[in-house]
Amino acid sequence: PLTRDLFDAATPELQAASFVITGVEDLHAIERVRNIVSRLPEGEDWDTAKGEIIDELTQWLDNDEEAERRAEPPLRSHGFAAYPVMNYRELEEQRDIFTWRKYQTAQDERVRGSHAALDGVIAPADSPFWKTHTPPWEFGCRCDVIGLTDDDVEAIRFDLARRDEIAPAPLY
Repeated sequence: PLTRDLFDAATPELQAASFVITGVEDLHAIERVRNIVSRLPEGEDWDTAKGEIIDELTQWLDNDEEAERRAEPPLRSHGFAAYPVMNYRELEEQRDIFTWRKYQTAQDERVRGSHAALDGVIAPADSPFWKTHTPPWEFGCRCDVIGLTDDDVEAIRFDLARRDEIAPAPLY
């Protein structure tokens, strides 16, 4: 367990890899909650997982309402982070088919500026870019990567070229 000051001082990479439940200092309890969250990508029902986490946290927090409020963040941050990790593994297994990748944010008002700037970036699957920008690459990252085939990328290029013919980009 870390104090908030130590967590805030950690690098973004360490923060992204951390499992955080404020108010709980028992590593075994945190591990049990982490194990519940880890079942989400395998098909665990969200409400069932949340109920189990609430049951686990109730003994450490003042009341049921507080336990319910604190059950949601680990589910959201770590549960949602598990999906792009599993997606990345699948893309790696199918790299011969999906030779390109496209970065995609959650496309809402909570997306960080540094992540929003990457929305729509397309690069080859073996590009060094993906070593540092495969989600989740910062704490709370909700971005994802979409696999694209050579034909997909060619269609995107064609569409962009066609748009330039209709409305050419301004010259500066």
